[in-house]
Amino acid sequence: MLNEISTIHSFEDIRLFYFKYKDTPYFSIGMISFVCLISLILFWKAVLPQLESWFSLQDQIKQVNEQITALQANQTTLGTISSATLDDQFNTATQSLPYAKDFAGIISAVDDATIISGVQRDDYAFEVGDLSTQSAQLSPETSLSLKITLRGDIGQVQQFLQAVNKLLPLSEVVTLSYGNDGATVGLIFFYKYLPTNLQINYTDPLKTLTPEQSALLKKLEGWRQDLMTLPVPSASNSAEVATQSASLSP
Repeated sequence: MLNEISTIHSFEDIRLFYFKYKDTPYFSIGMISFVCLISLILFWKAVLPQLESWFSLQDQIKQVNEQITALQANQTTLGTISSATLDDQFNTATQSLPYAKDFAGIISAVDDATIISGVQRDDYAFEVGDLSTQSAQLSPETSLSLKITLRGDIGQVQQFLQAVNKLLPLSEVVTLSYGNDGATVGLIFFYKYLPTNLQINYTDPLKTLTPEQSALLKKLEGWRQDLMTLPVPSASNSAEVATQSASLSP
């Protein structure tokens, strides 16, 4: 039979072959094999891609539903937060820990501390490091050093240190030397380094402040408000304190 198949060259040969074997088992087996082969090809080329596309579409639908759920949860979270409260918290946080070297904020804090304490500021110097290299521009350092010379008595210097520690940006006294004419104070002011390529995914769940974090922000803002309400030493009071200090000196 295989030899006869190889001799088919025209439609007439096909016709003769059909009438010769149509009533034999070979024809039935051949037709069944042909139908199975065509079905297999159709399943591979048409049905299987459709199944893969359906499963892929279900995955996409699941991802979209998860994103919608996350956005709805974020919307609910934002709806429970006052815009004014959020602005106050943001301003307090950025004033406490600036995202860059806040020279103006530091000078303002030092000036406020001198006014509150009644000391006189003679000179100051920042230690900013090297600003010309790429590594310095991308440096994740979190503090800026400041050395300042003050004129005043010990009480005024102590009040200055207490004030500057409660003013924003946050700072810490690292060195202190006191002489006859005043004191030299070494301070470090802290800031929070943020990368320039920061990316925000709006489908990520929003994190609300914990009670401890909210209390800390209120405490920081309260420090500044309390210091700003203190009476400013008058010139006469400062002169009187200086005279008393001079009279008590040996």
